[in-house]
Amino acid sequence: MGVLMLGMALAQTQSGWNVVINGRPVSGRAIVVGGKTYVPLDALRASGITATTTPGTLSLTLPGAARPATVPQAPGAPIRPMR
Repeated sequence: MGVLMLGMALAQTQSGWNVVINGRPVSGRAIVVGGKTYVPLDALRASGITATTTPGTLSLTLPGAARPATVPQAPGAPIRPMR
């Protein structure tokens, strides 16, 4: 029941916008929750951003950006070199 109420509360407090990248509409809507704007990951990918995940981390790479030599770790996690 708590999840349902949370969903209802978010639906009532959200405002949002259609997402347009370089003049082209993309699927999904950007939403505002608690004063912060959230854009769907699919919209970011449509702009050429690459997204990868590791446990606890979402890494975004802009088009043309050099990839880091190591994968960022979650705060407090031991640093492991990439192989």
